[in-house]
Amino acid sequence: MNNKKQFVKEILDLITDNPSALTAEARDYFMKTFCPDPSTIKLTDAAKEILQVMQDRPELLWTSKGIGDILGKSGRSISGSMRKLVEIGYVEKASENPVSYKLTENGIDFKVD
Repeated sequence: MNNKKQFVKEILDLITDNPSALTAEARDYFMKTFCPDPSTIKLTDAAKEILQVMQDRPELLWTSKGIGDILGKSGRSISGSMRKLVEIGYVEKASENPVSYKLTENGIDFKVD
């Protein structure tokens, strides 16, 4: 688990176990900064296209190259959007070699307009 995810998990655990561990202001700041409401996140057109491809077959593991082939783009151009989708919790890394991704529940539930 990367450092940011570990930090967020530990603080969320702390808040859950001991709600008075942080002031209300600190808790609100933490939640707004590290746990944004997915409905307020603006996705690029490329990210929406990626989610649409992945949602069509949510049971699959996807590579950037595989998605790029479907969309007629390079794997490299897809990789940047994939990192952002991982960061906001719509996609998670499933394996390292080759790097593959799968949708999270948030990614499955996201309505691509």
